[in-house]
Amino acid sequence: RFSIHVKDHINLELVKCVVVAGPGFTKDDFLTWMLNRANQGGDVQILQKKSSFVAAHTSCVHRQALKELLADEQVQKSISNTKAMEHLKALETFYQTVKNEPDRVCYGPKQTKEAVEKGAVATLMVADSLFRNANVVTRRHYVELAETVKESGATVLIFSSQHVSGQQLAQLSGIAGVLRFPLPELDDIASDAGFSDGGNDNDDDDDEDGRASDQDAADLLM
Repeated sequence: RFSIHVKDHINLELVKCVVVAGPGFTKDDFLTWMLNRANQGGDVQILQKKSSFVAAHTSCVHRQALKELLADEQVQKSISNTKAMEHLKALETFYQTVKNEPDRVCYGPKQTKEAVEKGAVATLMVADSLFRNANVVTRRHYVELAETVKESGATVLIFSSQHVSGQQLAQLSGIAGVLRFPLPELDDIASDAGFSDGGNDNDDDDDEDGRASDQDAADLLM
């Protein structure tokens, strides 16, 4: 019965790593109990995936503990080939570039649009929430930016707004990029400027374009 509850919430065929974390020893006791229970019940699926379960220490059980987890060496090793680690590495590269070569980054809608139009973007990071923007025109702008970068052969990473990396990207307006070459002129554009010169993207659009935009966004999120 317990294994059924685990598999109700976690698709073990898809998930590469399950981290059980917290202060104290409860996490370790839980994993030991879970694997013993699976062994006694002959739950082959959990036993085959037991190496995917990792115990890690955190100072608390609240959301801020996610940053501690992602800095844990064992957790990093376990998620090394996942999208989560790819996104974390991309953010780390972005912040290092901000520090060392600030003219080789962009963030915010208008800065990013300018960089894309100049063919300068090497890696584009977009929060998935932007593809669900209530305004169809704005939503389509984000889809077109991502598609243009992808067609140029550059990397497009779609960050989950539910993940700590996506939440960090949201602090940068939800869209940012690392550039192939410096664009110092981007300093003249406010990072919170909208796609239009006035920062107002609330143009009207028809239902047909809206449906097309939704489909393109869905394709990018797959």
